[in-house]
Amino acid sequence: MFGNFAEKHMERHGVEKIPEEERKGKESSLFFLWFASNLTIGDLALGFLFASFSIPLYEYVISALIGNILGGMMLSLMSVTGKVTAQPQMITGTRAFGKNGIKVMSGLQWGNTIGWLTFNTIIASYALTAILRTGNYYYVSILIISTVVFILALLGHNIVQRFERYMSIILGLLFVYMSYEALGNGGFISSGLSTASYSVLDSAVVVALSFSYIMSWGPYAADYSRYIPSSGSSSRVFAYSFAGSVTASFWVETVGFLVAVVTGITSATIPSDPIEKLLGSYAVIGLLAIVMGGLSANALNLYSNSLSMRTVGIRLKRIWALIIVMGISIMLSIIGYRSFYLLYEDFLYLLDYWITPWLGVMIADFFIVRFAYGKGTNNHGFNIRGVASYVLGIAVSVPFMNPGSIISEMPISYILGGVDISYFVSFLVSLLLYWLFSAFPVRIKSHGASLSNGSDQ
Repeated sequence: MFGNFAEKHMERHGVEKIPEEERKGKESSLFFLWFASNLTIGDLALGFLFASFSIPLYEYVISALIGNILGGMMLSLMSVTGKVTAQPQMITGTRAFGKNGIKVMSGLQWGNTIGWLTFNTIIASYALTAILRTGNYYYVSILIISTVVFILALLGHNIVQRFERYMSIILGLLFVYMSYEALGNGGFISSGLSTASYSVLDSAVVVALSFSYIMSWGPYAADYSRYIPSSGSSSRVFAYSFAGSVTASFWVETVGFLVAVVTGITSATIPSDPIEKLLGSYAVIGLLAIVMGGLSANALNLYSNSLSMRTVGIRLKRIWALIIVMGISIMLSIIGYRSFYLLYEDFLYLLDYWITPWLGVMIADFFIVRFAYGKGTNNHGFNIRGVASYVLGIAVSVPFMNPGSIISEMPISYILGGVDISYFVSFLVSLLLYWLFSAFPVRIKSHGASLSNGSDQ
């Protein structure tokens, strides 16, 4: 039975350009996809983390809105590139970085998606284990969740899109219930925040981490907009991607923030603990939301991971690429589940460091240097302008870094009171440098071929 279903619905395409006659997607589908994939455990856990700062509610709301809006803009701009090029996100960077340069970026994205796959599996497995009412089922929970995600990713784009549409409705209803329960304890919310005071540092961290979470979807975005016809509207692609992602991410982070404050659990070792305390005998509703949110996010993580692996140049059938990555994720989930919160904040910071300069180069190349991106090619191994802009963007941003417990606080971050603005620095520097390098005629020898301004356009 499954074999017949798979034969009928399994995606046939890999990383090649989607033929126009098969591009039958709708812009509105992107709202449901990004809405469902952000009604998830990662955002909920981020809200718990924000509550541990003990900041006033108004400060959290303003800071989280700023972070989510900025991050949502990054995701949505990348979504537009998929509609224009009909190619996966990593492939769309070939013109900016070169054929070999984009393999390096794809390798980073491959590691990025494994990280998210693992973190979401850990939290979802906690919740499923709580539903099963015994800690002995944690490893079984990992296998169950991993199997469902594997099947979705194996079937491919259309099934993932359909699954996310259903999840947007189911998860939406579940989070409406949790929102009602959290807001119903308004007295506890006000009392829990009565001693909080405004903090520039805490506000900056909320902006940084909420921005980091939502913009980290940027390297996936075109994977799900490449089936939209070329005659479709780029502005609608942007609008639906932005509305779905920002609405869901801000909403769920706020639910997590309020739940943590209401329950008084702002440093939970197990992410499902605050939900269980808030909902009591109805905790299964919240736990189901966590489990299904994990499935929703990881369907995208695993599917896009397989595309990144092929872009790197590893020639494997999708099923084998998925098996390898799923095995790695399962092992990491077993190893890392006891130290989730210790690693989560540091992981989000690290995402900023490689993704934001990549976004700067991509946005400069696509939206400033030449918008008709899909018509350009780059047959060189490396586009020196793109690679140099990327590397220099990171280098200039290093003094601004404060990556949690991983590396010592850098000097400018220390002067700023511990605030880490390196992600914005690397984004702006890489964007401006690529624009500058492309604005003047240059000739650089690369792999024996001459690169001049416009020769790789």
